[in-house]
Amino acid sequence: MLESEERVYKENLDPDVIAAFISAAIKVIDSLFGPAFTRMIIRYALEFESEKTGEKPPENIQNIEEVVQYITELREKYPRFYNCLIYGIAKAEKLFEGSTASGAKNLAYNAIRKIIEDSGLLNEVKGKIPKIYEALIRYVEIADSLKATTPQRIVNESEKVILQEMEGCPWKDACKAMVKEGITRMTGGYECVVLIANSAALSLVSGKPVDYKLDIFDQPKCVGRIFEI
Repeated sequence: MLESEERVYKENLDPDVIAAFISAAIKVIDSLFGPAFTRMIIRYALEFESEKTGEKPPENIQNIEEVVQYITELREKYPRFYNCLIYGIAKAEKLFEGSTASGAKNLAYNAIRKIIEDSGLLNEVKGKIPKIYEALIRYVEIADSLKATTPQRIVNESEKVILQEMEGCPWKDACKAMVKEGITRMTGGYECVVLIANSAALSLVSGKPVDYKLDIFDQPKCVGRIFEI
């Protein structure tokens, strides 16, 4: 049993690890919805990068590996380059609403869940920690060991609800762009990269279906909840 009902984690994030993880998620999306969808992700990711760096991307970029190589090379101009990939996914999904691609309630959630599951990262704890707060803490500790942790405060609000606060979040650039353009969850409300990843992993560790809701965006903290459904 955990001694504390609250944990605070500092940022411990390797941009290259994060970029590789998102690239793998995009390949999962490609396998589900095809290269046309991936081309949209590439287009919008490069547009976002161009806005941040002032550089015009090469016209011959064809796949996600080439995108990652390009935005990584410009990391001195835009260190949080991985935001480009998340923005690309979110905007492509939004524009595909009403088509067959909208069959997934949240492409990022499902893709990240599959990547985490297929990686074997959680094999030792998968389905073995039924209390969702304990399950989430275990996942974040594993992520922290891989340098894939964003700053967050995790509070055991109740048996079925976890409160999360995120301040100084490295994903804020993508989130701000999504809010500005009205890109929201298909079920309503703001997206949150931290809550997406945490809930996807939490569902695997606990074996329980969960969902998330971002209640407050950038005031200056983001505040949300993960809960059993």
